[in-house]
Amino acid sequence: MKKITLIVCLVLAFASFSNAQLAYQRGTIQADVTEGNTFSNYTTGINTTAHEVGWGHFVGCRDPLSIEYGISSRFGIGLSSGSDYYMIAPSQFYGFSVPYDQVKALASEFTIDGSYHFYVTRHWDIAAVLSLGFTTVTFNGYYGYQPNSDTYKATGILASDGTYNYTAKGNIIRTGAHVRYFIGHLGFVAMFTAFSEAAQVPKTTGQYATNITGFAKEFGLCWRFKK
Repeated sequence: MKKITLIVCLVLAFASFSNAQLAYQRGTIQADVTEGNTFSNYTTGINTTAHEVGWGHFVGCRDPLSIEYGISSRFGIGLSSGSDYYMIAPSQFYGFSVPYDQVKALASEFTIDGSYHFYVTRHWDIAAVLSLGFTTVTFNGYYGYQPNSDTYKATGILASDGTYNYTAKGNIIRTGAHVRYFIGHLGFVAMFTAFSEAAQVPKTTGQYATNITGFAKEFGLCWRFKK
C-alpha cells in the first residue's frame, strides 16, 4: 500500500512539474518582436465607382510588435501593432507622377488578436491566430508633378505648392499561425499569415481607395514574462 501511495505521489508530482514547464499556459504573458516580408497585391480605385485604377504585386518590408496574455491553457488574447512598406509608382495607382516615379507607401495596422494554442510542450508553442483591427495607408512628399491625362486626376492628393499627401483609413483582417520555441524565458518565433485590408479617404467623391491583400512571413525573438 505504501508503494502504491508513493508511486501515485511521484506521478502527481511529475505531472505538476511538467505542467509548470509548459511553454504556454494560463497567465502566460509573452511579447514578440519580428521582422519580415509581405507578398501583396496592391490595388487602387475610386471610392464612388467600380473603376479600378491600378493593380500590382509587391514585396514589402514588415516590422510588427505584439503582446499576448493566456486567458486559459489553450486560448489567448493580445494586441499587435505593425507597419508594411511598399515602393510604388504613383502614376500607376494614384494619377500623378514624381521624378523617378516612386514613393514609399506605409500601411500601418493595429489589431486585437485571438489565438488558439493547439500544440504546447515544454519548449514548443504553436498557435492559430485571428486578428481584426484598423489600418491606415499614407504617403507624402514634395516635388514637381504632372497629373496623368489618361487616368483619374489625383483629387485630394496634390496641393498647389507642389506637395502631395495621401491618408486613407479602413479595416484589416489577418489569420495564420505563430510558431515559438522557448529556451527558458527567451524564445524564437516564426509567423505565417494571410491578410486583407481596405482603406478609403474619408470624403465622398473622387477619392482614391487602397486595397491590399496577400501573405506575410516574419521571424524574430519572443520573451515570456510569466511561468
